[in-house]
Amino acid sequence: MSASLFQALEGAGATRFCIACNTAHMFTSEIMADVKIPMISLIAETAKFLATNFGSAPVIGLLGTNSLMESNLYQDIIKAECAAASVLRLEAEPQAKLDQLIQGKDGIKAGNTGDAMSAAIADIAQTLVVRGATVIVTACTELPLVFNKEACQGFPVAILDPMVIVADHIINLTAPCYKE
Repeated sequence: MSASLFQALEGAGATRFCIACNTAHMFTSEIMADVKIPMISLIAETAKFLATNFGSAPVIGLLGTNSLMESNLYQDIIKAECAAASVLRLEAEPQAKLDQLIQGKDGIKAGNTGDAMSAAIADIAQTLVVRGATVIVTACTELPLVFNKEACQGFPVAILDPMVIVADHIINLTAPCYKE
């Protein structure tokens, strides 16, 4: 990821930008020094949403790529926003399976978005619920294609999509521009 892309947006008149990839947020600190406009962070907006809507001590289950989970980016930002939150990540075996389901040759990124994929992701997410998660955050942009409240009706806890959260935030930021 290069700062020149965001500098081009800035030059075109953008006043803010958002990166629509959870994992790419691992690299934003490297580019922000060279960009003057603020970034709207999927992760920060999700953390604020959790703090506002899920009480002072939610138990949050994170589903995302191993690289993002290992970075602790979500965990650190959630804890900064809601210090009493507990953040659960997958154990090694379900994490490896999730990575394959997302990135493998027959994974979501390869276009596999059927019911069997939804069920497989729900089974993995259920391991976090069994450990006490009261909400699941889909911390990978592809996951909501198959794991969402419509595809997984009856899932026992809320399923949050950071893309929806940040889209709502951006709409609220820009809404005054469209008022007469």
